[in-house]
Amino acid sequence: MTYVESPRNGCFFQGVIETLSTIEGVIPIVHSTKGCSIQSYLSGREFQGGDKIHALEIPSSNITEKHVVFGGTSRLREQIKNTLQVVDGKLYVVVTGCTPELVGDDVLYMAKESRDQGNNVIHINAPGFKGNSQSGYEIAGIELLNNFNNTNEIVEKNKNLVNIFGIVPNSDLYWRGSLESIKAILEAIGLKVNTFLGLHGGLDEWENASKAALNIVLSPWGHSIAKHLEERYNVPFIDFGYLPVGEVDTKEFILKVASELSLDTQKVKEYTDYEIKRTSYYTFSAINIYKKYSDRKRFSVVGNFSTVVGLTKFLTKEVGIIPERLIVSDIIDTSLKERLLEYLADLSIDIRENIYFSDNLGQIQDILGGSNTEIIFGSSLEKNVSEELFSPLVIVSTPSLEEIFLSKSYTGFNGGISLLEDLINKVYVTENKVRLKAEEGIRKLVSQF
Repeated sequence: MTYVESPRNGCFFQGVIETLSTIEGVIPIVHSTKGCSIQSYLSGREFQGGDKIHALEIPSSNITEKHVVFGGTSRLREQIKNTLQVVDGKLYVVVTGCTPELVGDDVLYMAKESRDQGNNVIHINAPGFKGNSQSGYEIAGIELLNNFNNTNEIVEKNKNLVNIFGIVPNSDLYWRGSLESIKAILEAIGLKVNTFLGLHGGLDEWENASKAALNIVLSPWGHSIAKHLEERYNVPFIDFGYLPVGEVDTKEFILKVASELSLDTQKVKEYTDYEIKRTSYYTFSAINIYKKYSDRKRFSVVGNFSTVVGLTKFLTKEVGIIPERLIVSDIIDTSLKERLLEYLADLSIDIRENIYFSDNLGQIQDILGGSNTEIIFGSSLEKNVSEELFSPLVIVSTPSLEEIFLSKSYTGFNGGISLLEDLINKVYVTENKVRLKAEEGIRKLVSQF
């Protein structure tokens, strides 16, 4: 077994809980030991805030050694009853952690027993050892879809309704802002959008998901949900693969969706032309400011698959700087290297040898430390190596232990501008530190004579 230092990905259980917690009207009920619910809070994700029910507020059976020996179903029955009395919700989801799964508690029967009493209670089997938090997001999505769309009847489609999948709450640092950005872009070209999570998400969207004309997948983590909807409810999907950043990829994204749904081409053109004109104005100004303060050209990205692809394409094609190291931290599977290279095929340089898959802190520090990187886009875990290299650090991935992110996003037309603003601010601060250190060294040298 390989030792992983400071892993960035939560467990399967955590992914299910974090997904359910972001949906209005859904109340998760944890059936596991007392440590499980608090892990998302202690993992550094508390800097993203929370929804109405999250982390320490999630109802939990808090089973002990006694329940491991004699079974914890009676304790779960009590917890379900108490939660229904105290917490208002439209759907209650019992989520089992590792211990009750190993013991063999009949949680399915407990949920059915409560339903027979007129309560809207379902169960999701979610032991942490089953996978990572991203795969937990997928299973939570599929189970919710099955709960609301459990008939084989032919569903009438809404030709202007689309579903968005692949933006994983909390695993994607900017998930709220990214969902809002994608929603705003698609609404601008005449579509209605199911985001399912966060501010605009709710149970009604999960219930209406089978009526959509198209599923849009924005990371490798939306595939199984979209495929499930396609196979069961005949909703086709397109796989854009990553979150678009800046004018080039956002326009490509819009045109791909518009073509798939045969949207009004004139309306789409008017919108994209206006946004490109506006975005180009600010991007040109930002690049001029950047060149004034810095000649740093080589960057590295540490983050999830979608972030690595989207940022690398924008920074290379629109800003004109060079990728030094690309480290994918959410999918530790080198078989996806060819897929990543396919998305980056339109870059003017060969980066095949500069791609890595790891969520091991020590390994990532070695990769960055042995490179010529001058700018790092990553998480708070890259702070030490960025200081060693005198490289500015722009936080783009989890965990973030020193900055708060609520509605911010690097997605879409505005996302590229926001990224450049943050990059310039971080570069300016770092260049000042380097200058002051150099001046201090000169003063010490002069004082010796």
